[in-house]
Amino acid sequence: MLFYTFYDGSFFMKFPMLVTDLEQGRTEALQEPLELWLGSELDPFWGDAAETAHFCSEEQPFVDYDLAERNAEAAPNTHIRNEHLATISWSQDSCRLWNVAATPPVESQAISTAIPTLFLHGGLDPVLPVEDLEGQLQYFDHHACLIFNDGSHWDTYGERATKAAGYFIDHKQLDPAQDNCNPWVQVP
Repeated sequence: MLFYTFYDGSFFMKFPMLVTDLEQGRTEALQEPLELWLGSELDPFWGDAAETAHFCSEEQPFVDYDLAERNAEAAPNTHIRNEHLATISWSQDSCRLWNVAATPPVESQAISTAIPTLFLHGGLDPVLPVEDLEGQLQYFDHHACLIFNDGSHWDTYGERATKAAGYFIDHKQLDPAQDNCNPWVQVP
């Protein structure tokens, strides 16, 4: 549940207080993360089916399950070990039940393109760090980047992103008030 809160950039500043409250036996601070997690689980527009199919076809073939299980067994406590082992089992079982075939290996190779591409990214993303995106820019001859310092993995960035994307679609570059990558545009 707490992992999911880090997908929302607004939660980062609240995390230290949550830890302090929990250490002192106060659980009221868990309400917001619980609501966030349950909200995503109960959202009828959440793409769990698409996410599972994507994982099974494009990621699961590259997972070293033996290594994952060894790492899980080395976890510092029983709860963490069991959670990791359950996740490993769930991913294997889901892919077997869904019977989704792995994509051909060629699909895992990097592409190279001159198509104008705009990257909108959260500076607080715990899943896809900015450094990972920076490493892929070499494959995009015509690109622009906008990093939202207060954004995380599933933030939508709202009107700021919509305006930037609209301008990019029309002009194949960011608004001159913003700038292309190198240096990265940082949006407070």
